[in-house]
Amino acid sequence: MFQFLAILVVGLMVCPRVFAQTGCQATHRDVLGPYYLHGVPYQRVVCHGGPYLLVKGTVRDTTCSVVAGATVEVWQADSSGRYYMDTRRLNFCRGKVTTDPQGRYSFITIMPGKYGWGWYTRPAHVHFRLTAPGRRTLVTQMYFSGDSSLGDHDPCGFCGSENPSQVAEPRTPSGAEGNYTVAGTTYTVSEVAEWDIVLY
Repeated sequence: MFQFLAILVVGLMVCPRVFAQTGCQATHRDVLGPYYLHGVPYQRVVCHGGPYLLVKGTVRDTTCSVVAGATVEVWQADSSGRYYMDTRRLNFCRGKVTTDPQGRYSFITIMPGKYGWGWYTRPAHVHFRLTAPGRRTLVTQMYFSGDSSLGDHDPCGFCGSENPSQVAEPRTPSGAEGNYTVAGTTYTVSEVAEWDIVLY
């Protein structure tokens, strides 16, 4: 028993030290939810209609090394809080991108609408599912700062909106961020949300 406790204490001492040195703790997992669909196409425009939100970040591992070639699947509600489950419209408020050699990803979308859950309202959020060779699959959600439904106000008690690391802070675009070009079409960006992700 003493030996077990000693090993446990050492483990607790070592792990925080590793994270403190690297600064890269694995992103919290979150609920997949009932609206995930397979076969979503690669596309950088997730939801159409505007005003447009640019979501971007860098994917790393717990040693802070960038993860190139990771697949980032995203899905969300439209502006009215509605999810679309029609498999004939897999491109509607869904998308998939791949991280570049520097581990960076980006896509544009709209701010997700909030929807009711019983007597309460879930905070606006974007679902993420990340896969990469040699890494654990990560399912998580990104939330937005200033949302009155975060944390204790989130009716989903098993979701992660109370985790500060899952909350992005939208800001005004800077310089070239104001225009996002996809397949020859340029979209005007109203807000930018930067959210870095760490995989095991």
